[in-house]
Amino acid sequence: MLRLGQVYKQINVPFGRLGLNTLKISTHALESHSTNDTAYTDLEDQLESWIEERDALANQMRKMLEGVEFSDEPIDEARAKD
Repeated sequence: MLRLGQVYKQINVPFGRLGLNTLKISTHALESHSTNDTAYTDLEDQLESWIEERDALANQMRKMLEGVEFSDEPIDEARAKD
């Protein structure tokens, strides 16, 4: 459960690894000088896709953590590792 909580925190906090990496990518996109800002648009679209995936994953993780904390539900380790 501890590791799941640590990973959950890393993908959700603004200054976690994921947050900092998305900031780097977004900054790179802003610095682009491509025609019609295609590099910017492409990178920002990719970030949006990753954010949607992250939100879905974080929701699953949160439900597992809440189940342990508030309902004494065991964590399925195989599911948590996925």
